[in-house]
Amino acid sequence: MDRRLPVVELEPVAIDPIARSVTFAGGEVVPWKALVATIPLPSVVALCGASAPPEVRAAAGRLRCTGLHYLDVARSRPVPTDLHWAYV
Repeated sequence: MDRRLPVVELEPVAIDPIARSVTFAGGEVVPWKALVATIPLPSVVALCGASAPPEVRAAAGRLRCTGLHYLDVARSRPVPTDLHWAYV
């Protein structure tokens, strides 16, 4: 695996915040300097297992969220407004 690129499309099974590593389903352990997680925060905490303090695990269990559908639209010519973001 090319370590210069982000690791994508692999299933993490454990995060070790002390050793600063992620273990993937295939058994590969990858060290990290900075970890960017795009999964829900409760899932990140669960992957940390006992390394996460009990109060953090408890707080993660109380988190709530809502669903979001994101649509990105591009135009081939300038948009006739100064807006660069709009909620519909």
